[in-house]
Amino acid sequence: MNRFFISTMVLLVFYILETIYTELAMAENNIAISVQQQAIKIVKEHSLQYKTEAIDLHSSLQEIVGKLDTYSTYLSVDEYEGFKISQKSTYAGVGMEIERNHTGDIVCFPYMGSPAARAGIKCGDILKSVNGVSIMGMPALKVVPMIRGKTGTSVNLGVQKESGVKAKIRIIRRKIKSDTIRWSRRLGVPIIKIQNFIPGTSRELKFVLSKFSNEPEIIIDLRGNGGGDFHAAMDTASLFLGNGEKIVEVQKNKINKIYFSTTPDQYSTKKIHLLQDKQTASAAEVFISALTDNGRADSIGEKTFGKGTLQEIFELIDGSSLFLTTGHLVTPSGLKFHEKGLSATQKFNLSESSLEKYIRKIRPNNIISKIKKKRLNKNDKVSELESNKKNIKLKDKKNEIKEYAEGKLKQNIDKKEYFVCLDKNFISIENAEAWYHSELQQRQPLPTRYILQRNTPEGVRHIICIYAFEDKRVVGERIKSIMNETGQQLLVMKVPSE
Repeated sequence: MNRFFISTMVLLVFYILETIYTELAMAENNIAISVQQQAIKIVKEHSLQYKTEAIDLHSSLQEIVGKLDTYSTYLSVDEYEGFKISQKSTYAGVGMEIERNHTGDIVCFPYMGSPAARAGIKCGDILKSVNGVSIMGMPALKVVPMIRGKTGTSVNLGVQKESGVKAKIRIIRRKIKSDTIRWSRRLGVPIIKIQNFIPGTSRELKFVLSKFSNEPEIIIDLRGNGGGDFHAAMDTASLFLGNGEKIVEVQKNKINKIYFSTTPDQYSTKKIHLLQDKQTASAAEVFISALTDNGRADSIGEKTFGKGTLQEIFELIDGSSLFLTTGHLVTPSGLKFHEKGLSATQKFNLSESSLEKYIRKIRPNNIISKIKKKRLNKNDKVSELESNKKNIKLKDKKNEIKEYAEGKLKQNIDKKEYFVCLDKNFISIENAEAWYHSELQQRQPLPTRYILQRNTPEGVRHIICIYAFEDKRVVGERIKSIMNETGQQLLVMKVPSE
C-alpha cells in the first residue's frame, strides 16, 4: 500500500511539473510571438525603410530590422540593459562619439583633450575592434557599452587611420565632463568650438557669447562635431534665427514635421562664420544648414559627413528594444543631405596657415594690427635656458618672457627661475594660444601660461610654459603630478637670475 501510494505521488509530481513546464514554454512562446508582432507593427508604422518583402515571420527580429538600413537595429533584453547601464553616471568612457557611415564602417569623433584624443584617436578613424573583438557589421548602439566601463579601467581599441595604417590603442576610461564649448582667439577674432550638441549647449553658448558683446564677427568651429542631440542643435540654431524662420523639416512615413525658430535673433548685429569638414555630421549639419539657408552665416571648409536621418528607440513588452530610422532631415532650402553632405558656401583648405589667411580676409588689417600682447618688462632678458634634454639658446635682450592669462598680467615672475613647459614648438604666438585652448581648456581653472621664444634650426619658435617656481625642489616634487594632469611631455627650464 505504501509503495503504491509513493509511486502514485511521484507520477503525480512529474505530471504537475511537466504541465507547469509546458505552460511556461507556451507562455514564453506566446510572449515571443507577441514581441515579434509588436515589433513588426512598430516597423511598419515608423520605419522609414519599411518594405513589405522585408518582413519574414520566420526570421529573428535582428534579421528583420537589420535588413531595413545601416542604422536600424534590434537590442535584446540584455543588450538594452547593458546600453542603459553604460549611460549612467557611475560609468565612464574614453570621450568620443561613434557613428556608422553609409558604407557600414564605424567612424570615431573624439572630444578635444579627451582620453581618446590624447591616446591618438583622430576624427575620421575607423573603429575595427574593442578589446580584440571585431565590431564589423555591429550597430553603433551595441558598440557603445563595449567601450564604456568603470573609471580607471582600460579598453583596447583597434582602429584604421585615414592613411590605411592600422593601430591598437589602449585607453584608460575617465569621467567625461559634459561641457561642449571652448573658445580662443585667432588674430583677435573669437573662435568658439562646439564639440557636440547636448541639452545644455545653447545655454553654454549664450554664456560664452556674452564675453564678445562688442565683437562684430564670430567664428563657430564645427569641425569634427559628430552631432549629438537633435533638439539641442535646433535650440542652439534658434539663438541666431528670427522668429518663425525654418530650422529643419523631418519627413516621416505618414507625416512631415517642420521646426521653426520661436524666438527673435539675439545676435543679429554679429556676422557668423561656420567652419566645417568631412567629419561634421548629423545634428551639426542641421545647425549649419539652418544658419546658412536663412542667410544668417556663411560656411567655410569642405563637404560634410552626410548623416541626414533621424533615429528613435522603441521599447518592447519584454524589455528589449528597436532602434529605427524614422525620418529624413531636410534643410530649409529643401535639400536631403543624407549620404551627400553639405557643401560649404566657401570651399577652403582649413589648415592653420590658411585659417589665418581667411581671418585676415574677413577682418581689416588695421584691427588686427591693434591686437598686441603685453610684455613683462622691456629690460628683462633671457640669455640661456637649461632643460633636462638639451640647452636651448635664445637671443639676448630681444627675447622677453610673455605671460598671458586672458590678456592680463596676474603674477610677478621676477623671482621665478624654474619653468615647466610643454615640449612643443609653435610658429606663432597665435598658434600657441589656439593649441593651448583646444588641448587644455577642459581643465578648470586653466593654468597661468608663459610663452617663451627660442631659436631652433628651423628659426625662432614659441614654447608654452604653464608653471613657474622659485625652488628647484618644488619642481621635483610637482613634475610628475603636472605630467599626469596635462597628459603632455614636459621640459623643465631654468631662467638664470641677473
